[in-house]
Amino acid sequence: MEGIAITGLKEKFRIREKLIRIQAKPKSVSFGYSLGVFLGTTPFIGAKVFIALIITSLLKWNKTASVIGVYHINILTAPIFYGFSFLVGKWILGTSVVFLFPETISFSAFYEAFFDSVMIFYSLLVGGIVLGLPMSIGAYFISMAILRRNDRAIQLQFTESPDTSVIIPADPGIHVETGILDQAIEVKRPTTPLYTLITGASSGLGKEMAIECAERGMNLILVALPGRNLDVLCDVLKEEYGIIARYYEMDLTSREAIISLTDEVLQHYRINFLINNAGIGGTCPFNESTVDYLEQIIQLNITAVSMLSRLLVPELQKHPESYILNVSSMAAFAHMPFKTIYPASKAFVSSFSKSLAQELKETSVNVGVLHPGSMLTNPDVIVRIIKQGKHGRRGLFQVRELARIGIDGVRKGKRVMVPGMTNKFYRFLLATLPSEILMPYLYRVFLRDIPADKKAV
Repeated sequence: MEGIAITGLKEKFRIREKLIRIQAKPKSVSFGYSLGVFLGTTPFIGAKVFIALIITSLLKWNKTASVIGVYHINILTAPIFYGFSFLVGKWILGTSVVFLFPETISFSAFYEAFFDSVMIFYSLLVGGIVLGLPMSIGAYFISMAILRRNDRAIQLQFTESPDTSVIIPADPGIHVETGILDQAIEVKRPTTPLYTLITGASSGLGKEMAIECAERGMNLILVALPGRNLDVLCDVLKEEYGIIARYYEMDLTSREAIISLTDEVLQHYRINFLINNAGIGGTCPFNESTVDYLEQIIQLNITAVSMLSRLLVPELQKHPESYILNVSSMAAFAHMPFKTIYPASKAFVSSFSKSLAQELKETSVNVGVLHPGSMLTNPDVIVRIIKQGKHGRRGLFQVRELARIGIDGVRKGKRVMVPGMTNKFYRFLLATLPSEILMPYLYRVFLRDIPADKKAV
C-alpha cells in the first residue's frame, strides 16, 4: 500500500513537470489536459488518444496535454476506476448485468470484457461520464493553478537585477565572497523576471493601468514624455507593491525614439505584456489644423502602435502566455466632424488589433483592443467633456475601472472590450443609424468644442 502511495506521488510530480514543459498558452494546455482526463474515463479502448487528437485539433487546444490526460487511466488505475464506474453506471441504468475484469492485461482482453454485452459498455460509459466530468473540471483548475503559479514563480525570482549570469575568469583565484579557490566556472542565476511595458503611463488611463498591474505583482517598464514625473511614480509603485519598475522618457512620435526604446528594452528585459496606451486627439476644424498637429496624431496613434507591436512580438512569442492590449476609443465606431483624423486613427487601432489577434491565434500571444468612452484623464479633456454637455458625460467610466476591464479582458482571451451597457448601446446605434441622421447630430455635439471665432458663419 505504501509503495502504491509513493508511486502515485511520483506520478503526480511527473505530470506537473510534463505540463510545465509544454510551451503553449496555459488555457490551451489546461483545456487539452482536462479533455484527456475526461476521455480517459470512457471505455473507448484503443481510440481515446485518437479522439483526443481530433477534438484538440478542432478546438485548437494543446494535443500533448490531452494525451497526458488520457493516460491518467493506465494499467495501475484502470481496475479501480473501471470497477467503480461500472457500479455507478449500473446503478443509474438499473441493470443487473455482471462485469468481470479481464485476468490478463491486453487490448483484446479489455475489448472482450467491455464489449461482451451492450449493457456492460453502456454502464461503463455512463459511469465514466458521471465520474469523468468532475474529474476533468478539477483537472482544468488544478493544471491552470500549476501553470500560473509556475509563471509567477519565474517572474518573481528576481527583484532587482536583470542580469542572467556571471562568468568567473578562467584563471584560478580566490572567490571574493567565500574565499574558496575557484576554477573557471559559470555561475548561472535564475531566469530574469517578466515585465509589462506601458506607453502613456504618466497620467490618466496609462497611470491607472500601471497601478493596476503593480497591484497584481507585475513588474513594469513605463514610457511617457519627459517631465511627467515618471521617476516619482516608479518609486511609489516599487515601495507600495514591492515590484520592479523602470521608466523611459521619450517622444513616441519619433521613429528613432521607438527603435531606440525597443533596442534598449530587448537588450535588458523580458517582456510578456505590451500595453499601447499612448494617444492624442483633439477638436479642431480640419482646415484650421496644422500639418504638425495632424502628423503628431498619425505618428502616435498609428505608427507607434504598429512599430512597437512589430518590434516586440518576437519577444512576446518566447513566453508561454503573452499579451498585447491596444487602447482604441468609442470614436473608432463613428465618423466625427471636427475630429476627423482622431476617430480614423482609432478605427485603425481597432482594425489592426483584430487582424493581429487572428494572425497570432496559434501563438502564445493574446491581442485585445479596449474601446473606452469619455474619461476624466486630464484638464483639457475634462473641459471638452463639460462643453459637450450630457452627450459627453454619457458612458463616462472611472478610469481605474477601465484599466481593470482592459487588463482582465485581454488576459481572459477577449479580443474586443467595450466597457459598460451605455457604450455597448452607443456602439449598436453607431452601427445601425443612417449617416443622414447620425452625422448632423455629431456635428452639433462637437461644434460646441470649437471657439466662436473658428466656427463657420
